[in-house]
Amino acid sequence: MSTTCLFPKIKKIKFTAVFRKSVKDSSGSNLKNLQKLEINNNQIEELPIDVFKGLTALEVLDLSNNLIKSLQTETLHDLNSLLDLKLSSNQVETIEDGCFANLKKLQILDLNKNRLSTINYFTFVVLDNLEKLYLNCNKIKQLHVVFRSLESLVELDLSYNKLQLIPSEFFGTLVNLKRIDLDNNEIEAIEEKAFHDMHSLSEINLRRNKLRIIKQGIFVNLPKINSIDLAFNEICDISYDDFENLLSLKYVALRGNKLEPRNSEDFDKYFKAPKIRLCVTETEREEAESPIRYCKKLK
Repeated sequence: MSTTCLFPKIKKIKFTAVFRKSVKDSSGSNLKNLQKLEINNNQIEELPIDVFKGLTALEVLDLSNNLIKSLQTETLHDLNSLLDLKLSSNQVETIEDGCFANLKKLQILDLNKNRLSTINYFTFVVLDNLEKLYLNCNKIKQLHVVFRSLESLVELDLSYNKLQLIPSEFFGTLVNLKRIDLDNNEIEAIEEKAFHDMHSLSEINLRRNKLRIIKQGIFVNLPKINSIDLAFNEICDISYDDFENLLSLKYVALRGNKLEPRNSEDFDKYFKAPKIRLCVTETEREEAESPIRYCKKLK
């Protein structure tokens, strides 16, 4: 008799360093009460289509630290109660259309440290309740309009990719988004109104990119923006007009750019905002108190 038949009410199963290359059929029809399944830190390369069949009560699935290369359309179909899906530290290159189509309750999706280079419009189209999306440490060069349906999204991490351009109104429908991390990309340009009307946004991290100019109109109508990190870019000049009407702004990080040296009095006049903590030079590092590192309060 299968062990799953003996424990029909089991709610949590963990397999570590058990599977090599493939995981077998879960016999999910006998595990209808299973809420958490951890199959992390194995050597799984593929997921059979029916591997999670019948796991309709599953809320947390951890597949991190495996060797999974692709996600097929039907593999996750029965997981209609899933809230948290961990797929970090795999080798995922492709996600088939409709792979997440039945995960309408999903709140957290972690795909960091994979090999994704492109994501199409249909990948996230039905994830209406998704709050946190981690796509950092991939190879993404270009993003089309892939986030339009994610109106519940609160946190988006796209750091350590290969993005070069942030298009106009690209994040425009993400009305609940509070944090965007674009650190360590290859961004050379941000189009006007790229962050337009994001009324909940409080933090933008653009550290370690290739920005030279901050065009007027990039940061428009962001009533809750608290911090903007532009450190370690190639910015030559910047004006307070770029931050005009950002009434909640307290932190701006500019260290590691190509700005001409100015003393605190000059910057105070330049920014006209004594409550802003402004980071410009390496020597200000130890004076940091801000959530955006290495920022100095102007007096």
